Amino acid sequence: TVYLDPARTEPMNLVESANGGTSYNQGFDLYGRATYGQLSPWFSYSYTDFKMDAGGKTSGLNGISAHNGRLGVTWAVTSKLFITPSLMVKSTPENVQSGELKDELRTPYQVNLYALYNLTKSLDLFADLRNVTDHHYASTGLYGTAVPQETFSGVLGVRAYF
Repeated sequence: TVYLDPARTEPMNLVESANGGTSYNQGFDLYGRATYGQLSPWFSYSYTDFKMDAGGKTSGLNGISAHNGRLGVTWAVTSKLFITPSLMVKSTPENVQSGELKDELRTPYQVNLYALYNLTKSLDLFADLRNVTDHHYASTGLYGTAVPQETFSGVLGVRAYF
């Protein structure tokens, strides 16, 4: 029993947990990039796995995709203009309550487009378009329930270097 505030008369219980079970996790990331003239293809892939056994109850990844991949190519149209289309693909998130979004949880993917124009040495203009195919997919929320992800969205901006 502890007292956090001397003016407070109600005690609070301090709980300490130890030896709550066993767990293991494993994973890896791969990334590659090459340049062929004005084109720079790139890819990234990550894998993760997790298992926990606590009191005879076993659980795995909660709401996470075990496989995540990205593939893209950056095209240097000129020395100042760069365009990058890309594809993001994930495996179906594990241990998610799908509700009505059952079909949207299967192999989420997103096609994106990014463009950058270098206006001056310290000023860029850019456009970042996400989910350009407006693919409706779901992922997980805070409590393991499927949540619809953003449909098509875009950001136009200016980036200044100091």
